[in-house]
Amino acid sequence: MADDSLVDRIATLPTSCRHGPEVPPSGLDLSVEWHFTFGVIELVSYNEDAHVRNWARMNADLFVSKQDIEKESTITAMSCAACGETNGLALRGKWGEVPDLLCACGNRSPLRRAEAEARTPDQNQRWAVNAMMHAIVRAIREQGLPRPSDPRIIG
Repeated sequence: MADDSLVDRIATLPTSCRHGPEVPPSGLDLSVEWHFTFGVIELVSYNEDAHVRNWARMNADLFVSKQDIEKESTITAMSCAACGETNGLALRGKWGEVPDLLCACGNRSPLRRAEAEARTPDQNQRWAVNAMMHAIVRAIREQGLPRPSDPRIIG
């Protein structure tokens, strides 16, 4: 039987960027280029090996102290490749495409995770596309479909 706190933690994991929606929301114009200003973009890295070791310790009926539990996730801030800035970042892109990461310094580059996070270029590309689709779905869920004058869309 799963511990309620474990179930709560699993429910809050940012799985949307691992398994994004494949079908766009009904009524979405796929030609629209979206612009989202985030400020700081935080990335959650999940360590599967640490999770397996923690699970084994807890299931072995051994006393497990707080110090014995390995950290399963790490949060890091994404930074601009040109200047290293972590604040004032934005995403710009369309549904199903790799978005660009924009910085106040003027740098515009395709969104990608750090090399240690991306296992293959294909996984990195899918992650970036899913991150943008998640941002679009969340914006529509919270604010509805955009109108032509909406500042979230470009041209």
